[in-house]
Order: sequence, then C-alpha cells, then structure tokens
Amino acid sequence: MAQTFTGLKLQDEIAKFGQLELSDVSSFYELPDGKVVSGTEYGTLIVWEGQFVKTHLVLDVENNTPLHKGMIEVMLQDEDYYVTAGADGYIKWWRISDIDQAEADEGIEFAIAPTREIKIADGENLERPAYIVNMILADKTWFIQDGNGKIYKMAHDSDTFQTVVEFTQGAINDVAMSPTHNYALTVAEDGMIKVWDYVRKAVTYQQMFSGAGTCIEHMGHSDGNKGRICAVGFDNGLVRILSITADGIQLLKAFKAHDDAIACLKYTEDMKCLCSASKKGDVFFFETDGLNDVQMYKPICTFGLPETGVNDMKWNPDDNSIIIGCSNGRVY
Repeated sequence: MAQTFTGLKLQDEIAKFGQLELSDVSSFYELPDGKVVSGTEYGTLIVWEGQFVKTHLVLDVENNTPLHKGMIEVMLQDEDYYVTAGADGYIKWWRISDIDQAEADEGIEFAIAPTREIKIADGENLERPAYIVNMILADKTWFIQDGNGKIYKMAHDSDTFQTVVEFTQGAINDVAMSPTHNYALTVAEDGMIKVWDYVRKAVTYQQMFSGAGTCIEHMGHSDGNKGRICAVGFDNGLVRILSITADGIQLLKAFKAHDDAIACLKYTEDMKCLCSASKKGDVFFFETDGLNDVQMYKPICTFGLPETGVNDMKWNPDDNSIIIGCSNGRVY
C-alpha cells in the first residue's frame, strides 16, 4: 500500500507536477493497476504513477490543445468510459483503455480524442455554457449541477437535456413586497429578478439583467401604476424601472444614477420622488409621478456624504426629509 496513491498521501508525499504548470485538482480517478488520472484547472488530464507524472493528455500535441476550456470539475466512470465535465459546459466520454495505455514517444504529452461529447448550455444558440460542478447517474438519467444556479437532466444515452430546477447564482441581496398583489420580488447577485407568488409558493416570472443586483424598492399603489412598479439598483450604478404584468417582467426605463454600486432606493409615500444612494455615499433625488406617468424620472439634485458608505435610508413622512444610516456609525 505504501506505493499506492493513497499510501503516498498518508505519508505526506506531495505529487510533483514536474515540467507541467502547477494546478489545483478538483477531480481524479484511480485505474485498476494503481495509476491515478486527475483533472487540471487548465483543462487537461494527468496520468500519475506514484507521485510522478506519467502522461499529460491533450487533444493535440503540437498545439498542446486542452481537453476542456477551463477547470475539469467532474471525473467519473460510466461503464468502459471516463466522463469529464467542467467550466466549459462540455461533458466528454473517453475510453478507459485509451487512457490506461497512453504513453508518449517523446516528452509526456499524448493526444486522445473523446468518443462522445455534449455541450450543456442555456439560450437559443447555447451561448451561455453551464459551469458543471457535479453529475449523478440515477435510474439511467444524468442529473447535472450547474454552478450558475441550475440543475439539468439528461437520459443516459441521449444528447437532449432539459432544466429541472433554476436557482439564483450567489446571494439574494434584497426583497420587496407588492403593496396589493400576492407576490414578492427578489434581486440576486447574478442580476436575476424573480417574482414569487407566495400563495402558490412558486416562481411566476424571472428575468436576468446585466450587473449584480444590489437593492429593490416597490412603488406604492395607485390607479395609474396598478401597484406593479418597482425600481432595482445594480452594482454598475444603473437603476432599472420594472413593471410586473400578466405577461411577465417589463423593463420601462433604465438610467445610470451613480458611478459605483447602488446601496439603497426609496420612494416617497406620495410617489413624487425617488432617492438613490451609492455605496460610497453619493445621494441623488429624482422627480417621479407614480400616479400618472410611471416612466418619468427627472433629476433634481445630488450631493455626497463625507467619507462614508450608505447602509440604509428612510423617508420621514412628517417633513418629507430623508434619513440615512451610514457605515461610519452616523445618521444624516
């Protein structure tokens, strides 16, 4: 056992990459004869004998073309094949016998070709590849975990896949409630806006926007806005005004309010003003008309708070002033 992969690790032996670039390893598999195959962050496979590299597997030796573009996160066995997947959204099948017998004539690079490959991606032209972090085979169905917030399923012998569940990627940064309808809105770090019907306990609509979502504010109800208007702030300084309709999420207006990330957005109770504040402390006031013209956002004035970041703010209904809490422990 002392000469096996596990034994070497138990003895605190560190595998040597030698002439290869140092790499993190997220996946590996042990061959029957004790050799180990591991993935790399640059998309190749390495065959190890003990603590030394035996072969470096690529698609093309002359150009050193990797097997995947980016990290290989998954490596598992499927009958007579090894399956790899990772950052580029591709799932590829390789004959175990080809890998086991691979030996370069010169150097350590050896070219192999997949027997099958499938790209898991989103969009009409599959332009948004999944970042595959895990795969499980259950009852002849592959369940594929996408680091971008989705789970796909695909029959074992099929090239057709479908989304099973879709989550947000990263943190949900803010939540807003409709004043009159049975829904809540969430804005996430990946720019995803979701409309949640909390009576049915289901997502009604969702839409992805560029930039990380930071905050969301729902306008009060009026006959003009039907209680369906909200403002969403993003880390690129953009404010997007959205309408939640029977057909989905409609973008009414977008404008750049700040040069840095927006921390807070607040409407006055009479819906005649929107105040936005950035992370570094810039504050901007806009004239609005929540009663009639829901697309009107006219700049009024702006000012900066001294050396502070904005954490929260509230309108004072008594005198229509804004109260701002900041990261320096002060209230303005």
